Amino acid sequence: MFVYGASKKALRQKDVAKQIGLSTSTYMSYEDVNRECYPVEVLKKIATFYEVNETELMDEYHLFLYRGQSLQLKKLINDSKLTQKAVAKKLNVHAKTVAAWESGKVRMSKSMYIKIFEDNILSQS
Repeated sequence: MFVYGASKKALRQKDVAKQIGLSTSTYMSYEDVNRECYPVEVLKKIATFYEVNETELMDEYHLFLYRGQSLQLKKLINDSKLTQKAVAKKLNVHAKTVAAWESGKVRMSKSMYIKIFEDNILSQS
């Protein structure tokens, strides 16, 4: 995720990690594109170090979380004219899970985000 910034500044991972107060292994885990969640406070430190906005370090899934999962999901469900129960059935989850996502009590997984927003499963018959 942050490799470009490190190479642009000609720094090794351990140098960047030291500058922002993380262990090298923790910093390296943030470079993994398959990582589920990045703590915003750590992203802000990294963004400050690279002199960019933290949103420039985020992929679409992390932007979704950052911008408010519940509001975006509520809008999508409302626009789809489906009930929580119907959404749950399409996603093969319990309706309480959908309600927890909508309320922001539970963070949606990246794989479920992809199913909903990239594979557009809610718009399929």
